[in-house]
Order: sequence, then structure tokens, then C-alpha cells
Amino acid sequence: MNNIDPFILAVALFGVTVWHELGHLLVARWLRVPVVHLNVGLGPILWRRQLRQAPHLVLRGLPLGMSVALPNRRARDGRSLRPYSHDLWIAAAGPCASFVLTLLLFAIARWVPMPYAWAYGLVGVGLLSTAVALLNLLPIPGLDGGHLLLLSAARKGWEMSREQELRVQRASIQWVVIVCVVPVFYIVFARMIGGVL
Repeated sequence: MNNIDPFILAVALFGVTVWHELGHLLVARWLRVPVVHLNVGLGPILWRRQLRQAPHLVLRGLPLGMSVALPNRRARDGRSLRPYSHDLWIAAAGPCASFVLTLLLFAIARWVPMPYAWAYGLVGVGLLSTAVALLNLLPIPGLDGGHLLLLSAARKGWEMSREQELRVQRASIQWVVIVCVVPVFYIVFARMIGGVL
């Protein structure tokens, strides 16, 4: 673990997160659900641009992953704008894409001739992709598992107001980002200090 370059780890994490979010994006497009924003990174907005025939592209300060923003599934009066099944499919698509990436990387590492170090790296990226999928399946609002939980509850008749749901998801995402980003910065900082001492 100590031999892993933090830069390579960050690039791999960014790549598997982009793949995960492309799963959401492709299924949203397939179901003809409009995409409002493609957010690349976390933190403050550095650059924003409306793409032709496409959603806003938003670049943020920390290049850690990507997210796809969809319009709310309900109008302000509470009326549903699309079937629950569309949102369930879109929420499940990201973890499914991550698991597919894991299988693909494992297959390449197993059956394509390459140096051992490369195969070892592909397996590591595959495990990282699985970790991203499992993390996203936690039943925490703002993550895919939280979306699936809230959608399932709403389908059974227990539904928060649109504003309550947005507040809960935003607060949860802030905590998830803190929990995920702080250890990464700690590892990078400890490695920098260790290199200096």
C-alpha cells in the first residue's frame, strides 16, 4: 500500500468515478430524461459552459470525480414528471457500470498478455471500481443507494416534499465528501511530510 503513488491513485479514482457517472448519463439519455449539469470535480466552480444540444459542463476546483445532475422528478405542485422506474434505473446504472468495469478489467488482466505490474494495476483499479460501487450503494441520501431508498419509499406512499428531499440530499453529500476527501488529503500530506523528513 505504501508503494502506491498518490497521483496515480487520484487519476484511477477519477477514471472509475467518471465511468460510474457515465453509466447514469447513458441510461438517462436512453430513457430520454434530460441532464441539467455535468459536474467535473468537487468544490467551487472554476468554469461553466452551455454545450450545444447538451447540458451545462461545470468544472470545479478539486478534480475528484464527476456527477450528473437531473431535473427534479416532481414539479413544484408535487406532480410527478416521469415514472419512478426511470429514476430507479438511472440510480442503479452507476453501480452496475462500476461492476461491469471491474469484470472488464479483471478479464483483461487475466487473458491479455502484459507485464505483471500492468495486470496487477488493472486488478487494483478494478477493486477501486468495486469500492466506488459499494460506497454508492450505501443507503445514504445523495448517494445512489439513498436515491434508491427514497424512490422505493416514495413508490410505497411515503414521500418527502421536494424541498425536504433536496435539503436532506445536500446535507448528506457534504458529509460524504468530507468523510471521503479528508483521508485522501491526510495520506497525501503524510506522504509529503514523510518525504521531507
